[in-house]
Amino acid sequence: MNSKNTVKEIMKLRGHNLRTLAKKLGYVSQDGDVLPTGVANRLSGAQEMRVDTLIKFLESLDCELIVRSKTAEKQEWTITLEDKEN
Repeated sequence: MNSKNTVKEIMKLRGHNLRTLAKKLGYVSQDGDVLPTGVANRLSGAQEMRVDTLIKFLESLDCELIVRSKTAEKQEWTITLEDKEN
């Protein structure tokens, strides 16, 4: 499953639509109107989804991105957004 379909599936499981996810991500105008087009464009393929954007989407859905080694030890790493204050 690709990243866009994964986000869509999680949204469905968690009861989110484009508007509710956009609100959680802070995609709002200066007037306070929710702007779901940023989410829609990335999930439809109209805009590429960078890794940091994917992580933001996943974190807003209470998920995390895990990288697992295919070798025998099956080591795992969790990918997070770097702390911008450091």
